[in-house]
Amino acid sequence: MKVDGKWGGGRDSAFKGMPPHQGLGKKPIGSNHLTLDGAARWVQVQKLLFLHSWNTGGARDSYMFQDDIGPELQAKVAQIRLKL
Repeated sequence: MKVDGKWGGGRDSAFKGMPPHQGLGKKPIGSNHLTLDGAARWVQVQKLLFLHSWNTGGARDSYMFQDDIGPELQAKVAQIRLKL
């Protein structure tokens, strides 16, 4: 998650250590992803997509990975891909 417009932002009581897998400047290097069947895998940061926000003003943006995003979002991948 990118909180208050920056990696590692927000209050410590809620967002301390975000993102959990950090590179230089607290930027994420990737993410563990768990699926409903219990499988888990590592996904490189270049494959993460902006798929959710708790605040439409961009204060809390969540980047995730999903294989089957459907044709509507597939057409917009360049717009929703995480840009570091």
